[in-house]
Amino acid sequence: MTKETLILDTECYRDYWMLGFMNAETQNVRAFECWGEGGRLSDASVTSIRNILERYRVISFNGNNYDLPMITAALNGATCAKLKELSDKIIVNNIKHWNLGIGEMVRCDHIDIFEVAPGMASLKIYGGRLHCPKMQDLPIAPGDSISPEQREQLKTYNVNDLQTTLALFNHLKPQIELREQMSKVY
Repeated sequence: MTKETLILDTECYRDYWMLGFMNAETQNVRAFECWGEGGRLSDASVTSIRNILERYRVISFNGNNYDLPMITAALNGATCAKLKELSDKIIVNNIKHWNLGIGEMVRCDHIDIFEVAPGMASLKIYGGRLHCPKMQDLPIAPGDSISPEQREQLKTYNVNDLQTTLALFNHLKPQIELREQMSKVY
């Protein structure tokens, strides 16, 4: 039996972190957030996220290198400030997850379409190639503090990235299915 598919993406600032999931069929979105430099995911959010990752197949763009390590750290109790520090280590310093000290990576049924897509382009470039209706850069500078009003802006931005990732996933389905068939054989 094939699991339902969710698209995932995270956003990270020193005083705000969020994880968005979008159902690939219904396009319903669910977001988990924490804010304040000392903010952490609630116990209820941690439980819900772990349940989602166990029950669904999740799709990301560059999730192996970025989103899954960030989710792992958030589930293990990292604060927003710590998550931003880890994010900068990954993005700015190109540190790999096994050198971040975040513990064992969260286990889930996951496909990182960054590894399937031809070339090594950004999600925005792939979105442009696919004629996605909205191309959007990060609306708030990465070093800024996030106000309550800006949280909504980031949620909207996250949904756009989820939609672009879904469009790329749908475009790459033949290649993904071929890889899945070959994995079963070999």
